[in-house]
Amino acid sequence: MSTPFTLRRAELTDVQTLVDLRIAYLRELEGFGDDVDLVTLTEATRRYFIRKMPSGDYIAWVALARPAPSPELRGRLHAKVVGTAGLFMVDRPPGVGVLSAREARLINVYVAEGWRGRGLANSLISACIETARRANVHRILVDDTPRGRQIYERAGFTVVNSIMELTW
Repeated sequence: MSTPFTLRRAELTDVQTLVDLRIAYLRELEGFGDDVDLVTLTEATRRYFIRKMPSGDYIAWVALARPAPSPELRGRLHAKVVGTAGLFMVDRPPGVGVLSAREARLINVYVAEGWRGRGLANSLISACIETARRANVHRILVDDTPRGRQIYERAGFTVVNSIMELTW
């Protein structure tokens, strides 16, 4: 039995879809309401992807729903993006035992509600991990959520409690 989806690396033509999925992810994760300036957030997110994707500073994968075969669709592509995950790359100074200190942050792991539980998140995370390996990244960081922790642990991530944060 084949999977009901395919993966591919996101392209600049996918920017609006990536923006829409990120906004859906943030809405679900943070539960924001009408007080958020959605127009400004959407435009800033769009500009970020347009700026960072061509340089490889942000690399995303998308999961496309594979429609059931039918005579009406023969010869036409009717795939819908139903999930995404991305990496943003960070170059750090070399350290002891780590001369190539390139790191990545795994972000925007999001699967549309009707597609959850079918292995999309696992596949998207695996694609990101392989992308990081090929880019000579030595470490991937991820901010997990209670719902996502099990998925990240299955992929080999471990909890490290040494991060501190300062915001303003």
